[in-house]
Amino acid sequence: MDEGQERDQIGMVHCLSPRASQDYLELTIESKNLGVVGQIPFLERLSVLTAVGSPGAAIVYAQAVLEHAQWVGGPPLLGGGVLCSPLSSKLSFPGRAGCVFEVLEGKLAPWVIRTADEDIFPSIPSARHKENSAERLDVFLGWSYCGSQQSGRLDLPLLVALWNDEKFRGVVAEALQYCGDRHHRYRWRLLA
Repeated sequence: MDEGQERDQIGMVHCLSPRASQDYLELTIESKNLGVVGQIPFLERLSVLTAVGSPGAAIVYAQAVLEHAQWVGGPPLLGGGVLCSPLSSKLSFPGRAGCVFEVLEGKLAPWVIRTADEDIFPSIPSARHKENSAERLDVFLGWSYCGSQQSGRLDLPLLVALWNDEKFRGVVAEALQYCGDRHHRYRWRLLA
């Protein structure tokens, strides 16, 4: 748990740690610089950061960009729910597939997050449901998709718990590095 992280009386986390907030911002900017996301998803990610991040430079930067862009999307509507304690997670390295991040219990347990996805329209990182590989998770915004249709959204405390996990953030960084190295000339199909 990072220093300065807000907790309630029973030790549950309300927002991203300062380090997780900074990493979320840096990985969002890297996604934009690589061309993995367009302007609107970039602004949506910054909006999520302003809703869940710790006060500090990352939030100031996100708010300034949103204000300059005259972002009218407003704060994201993220579900509430029960607060989460830190995740019990593991990393594995199954060979050519890069590394794999898994939460061992709870509502995030059905999701497997990989650095590499050989899909023709890969998610960066790839987050797929263990029982239904057509179901994907956007780990920045919390939306889940079945095919191209939104099918749900993670509760805010789950998204915060996921991003507060240092191993998870390492997988996201590695996925972006893999994408940049392997697909550096690829023209990403972007929405906006």
